[in-house]
Amino acid sequence: MWQVIGWIIWCLLVLFAISLTFGCWKYIKTGQRLQMATCIQTLFFWIVVILFLIFEWDKVHIIWIALLAFFGAQILAIGVGFKK
Repeated sequence: MWQVIGWIIWCLLVLFAISLTFGCWKYIKTGQRLQMATCIQTLFFWIVVILFLIFEWDKVHIIWIALLAFFGAQILAIGVGFKK
């Protein structure tokens, strides 16, 4: 049962990463300003998706790892913004 829930969570994260990637691509294509946090989140989510696909980790852990990636990207983007 937990394995099925884990795969559903993984699929949702894949869809979210695809959505963010398409959004970033659309902003770049139209020449609009892109948020650094969105780019970092997209990268982190793709890394999580690929790592959980390659390794046999319990996919239910994606919930807390995705939350860490989300907030970590926000903090990292703020830190990068202060250096400008």
